[in-house]
Amino acid sequence: MWRAVLPVFLVACVQENSLDVRREPPEAAITAPLDGAFIEHDVGVIPLLGNVSDLPDLFETLTIGWTVGDAALDSFAPAADGAVASSLDITALPLGLHTISLFVTDSDDNTAQASVTVEVIAPSAPPLVQITAPADDSQFVHAASITFTGTAIDANDDVNDLALSWASSIDGPLSGATSGGGLSFLTTTSLSAGEHTIVLSATDLDGDVGSDSIVVFVGEIEDPPIDEPDPGEIIFSELMINPSAHEDEVAEWVEVYNVGDTTLDIGGYRFHDLGTPPDEYTLQGSVLVPPHGYAVLCANLDPQVNGGAPCDGWFERLPGSMALGNNSDEVVLSRLDGTEIDRLVYTGSWVAPGMSVGLDPARLDGTQNDDIANWCPQVSVMSGGDKGTPGVENNPCE
Repeated sequence: MWRAVLPVFLVACVQENSLDVRREPPEAAITAPLDGAFIEHDVGVIPLLGNVSDLPDLFETLTIGWTVGDAALDSFAPAADGAVASSLDITALPLGLHTISLFVTDSDDNTAQASVTVEVIAPSAPPLVQITAPADDSQFVHAASITFTGTAIDANDDVNDLALSWASSIDGPLSGATSGGGLSFLTTTSLSAGEHTIVLSATDLDGDVGSDSIVVFVGEIEDPPIDEPDPGEIIFSELMINPSAHEDEVAEWVEVYNVGDTTLDIGGYRFHDLGTPPDEYTLQGSVLVPPHGYAVLCANLDPQVNGGAPCDGWFERLPGSMALGNNSDEVVLSRLDGTEIDRLVYTGSWVAPGMSVGLDPARLDGTQNDDIANWCPQVSVMSGGDKGTPGVENNPCE
């Protein structure tokens, strides 16, 4: 018996699989400038350099962009090795921190970013130095104690990083100074006789040196003619009314100015207010005020105690003696016969704690000093921490 054998057909069911390939995003790196770099404001245009890469896209298919903050910069297509470049005008940026970014996008719209932060700083310059005391062309007897004071600031470096030094044109480098925080003080009794050019120098971390100089004479000094002031010839020019770094009882002081051409002596004159009875003190000994120069009357004569004021005269700061009221008050300089040499009336709104108030140096006369609009808080820092310019020209009132 024959059996019919039917062919069997096997049907293979093939499920078509699709492979989902996720391509990696491109890569970007900035090679210049370096992250954290300090760039001086006056350097002009600097290059921006970086590298980009992507597989399998060709470099010419990548889209790149540079930004500084939110501002887009001109960009250029990557070179054959993936190098990219742009440029940045530093002078167009303000001082401070800025973020520079490089962006790259491939054909799948995948994006990468690299960023660096740089700081634009003021152009390198030597420190600004000022000798604040004594005045230029001062004269001292031989072996007298002379205190030199000065300040220094720098556009880029902290004042504590400045190296300060004193020197004399006759005696060379002068030792014994105390310096710090941009301030320097030197007291010496050993200057040789003669005319010295005294130089205060400050060196910053870049090696830039700034300096200031004055001339002082040491030796026999001819006694200058000394007169008594007439009204308006001695005027009040600066007051430390409400010190902060030290107590009022030791750190109050008053500066007067001689508008005339001869040395004037206010020793024996009354320093008082207009109270009933007045606070007052009669100045003891000779208190000489040089022509077109200053004298400082202090509640304490020691600059280490009074906040750094050089003193030419002393007033007793006790109840019933003389004191400067922190609210409204008056200061008056009078002869014993009652003739007023100068008077200044002020209110509490005029007083700035920790800061003296000074007459604008362009208004040093007995009329303009009566107008409190011609006075302003002083901003130069004294050795004790408060602000003032005792014995030297005041900060201008702008």
